[in-house]
Amino acid sequence: MSKMASLMPLLSSTTGAIYLFVYLSYPEFFIWNPTQSLDPLLGWVQFTSTIAWFITMLVPTALWIAGSRFNPGKSRLYIGAAFAWPGVLSILHLYLLFRTGNAGFAYLINYPIFVFTDILAPVVYLQLWRLGRNQTSSSGLVKNDFLFDSGSAN
Repeated sequence: MSKMASLMPLLSSTTGAIYLFVYLSYPEFFIWNPTQSLDPLLGWVQFTSTIAWFITMLVPTALWIAGSRFNPGKSRLYIGAAFAWPGVLSILHLYLLFRTGNAGFAYLINYPIFVFTDILAPVVYLQLWRLGRNQTSSSGLVKNDFLFDSGSAN
């Protein structure tokens, strides 16, 4: 196993830990009761973003930790989970932009840690996925089913 391959689980775990610490530091950003929102659709998008946050925080790291069984770089689940939060967040910002005329990016200036979680962390996850796609599974157990692709299409 190459040195970079051995660092991939550590990089993913560190990124996941940062997501956890941000959640613990700013719970008011994530805990939403969608039924109490004046705009029901906005409430549900915010609630969905909280679920997506946990998916992005936990699934990519879990897949790298379980990487001895398969290569997360071949996993569609990995890349889908890594972009769950940024995807829902994009929908939220677009909705705010169309609804209010303001996409709501001021929090990135007021709370710069969100620059990492909203912009840099997805890039880290994408790079880990790309590097993983170029490696072969150490156990050879990568299967071609709905969670995995054959790796031939790059």
